[in-house]
Parts: sequence; C-alpha cells; structure tokens
Amino acid sequence: MRLRFTKLDDARHALEVEVAGHTQRAELETRSTLVHDLTHLALESSAAIDDGFFVALARGASLAELAATAMQAESAARMQVERTVAVLQVLARVDHDPAELHGRITSSLALQEQLPPPWFTVEMVASARQRLRALVGRWRATPCGASMEVGWPCSPGGT
Repeated sequence: MRLRFTKLDDARHALEVEVAGHTQRAELETRSTLVHDLTHLALESSAAIDDGFFVALARGASLAELAATAMQAESAARMQVERTVAVLQVLARVDHDPAELHGRITSSLALQEQLPPPWFTVEMVASARQRLRALVGRWRATPCGASMEVGWPCSPGGT
C-alpha cells in the first residue's frame, strides 16, 4: 500500500491510498485530521495491531466506509487503537518520555479498572513517538502543492 498526503493549502490536504493498483482519495481538513492520521500510521506500524485504520485500508476497506464507521468502533480492538491514538497524538506537539507516558496511561486505565492492550508497551510508545515525529517533520517540510509519500507498513525513514 502506498499513501500520499498532498498539501492543498494551509487548511486542507488530500489523502490518497493506493492498494493493488486501485487509488482512492479524500480531501480533508488538516487541523483536526492530519496529526490524528499520522499518529495512526506511527502506532499501527509500531505495534502488532490487527484492527486499525491503515490496517483496514491495506486489507481493502474504503475510505468512505471507514469514515462512516469512525465514531462507532466496530470492535473492542479498534476502540483500543482509537483511544491510544487520541492519547499519543500529543507527541506531535510535546516530547514526552515514553516510559513516563506509558506509566501515566497505564495508571489512568487502572483507575478505570481496565488493562492496556498487550501491544501497548514502553517500546511501542518509543517507536511510535520516533515515527510520528519523523512523519510530522516530513509534513512540515512539504511545500504547498507537493506530496509526502509513505509506504505501508511505514518505516522510520518514511517509505
């Protein structure tokens, strides 16, 4: 799978997904979606996740069907991914120590009498942090009208 994020202007970007020669595209509002999507990329390529946004795209799901079900997690595993992304996307703005962040999240879950998913480890947080920061750096260096391409699974270098 190849992903292409195109900077349309300061407020909008396009996401193109190519799987097995078929390309789908969505134009999105950058402020609220880009860091969330990049965090999904970083997390899903750093952890052994069977049910995530980009995992589903790689398996042939459409952007339209994923957008339609985004607010209603189809599985407990997908909900765990969404909750983790919501917490880890802060790493795009603030550099946290992975062990400290992992500990805070694990403690917070314990207060709610919940356990983190098995893939939620300090090593995964450190890897996702590194990948997210690399992706955000590449995006910031992408000029308006240009694209940032990422292969799946994404590597720290971006392809």
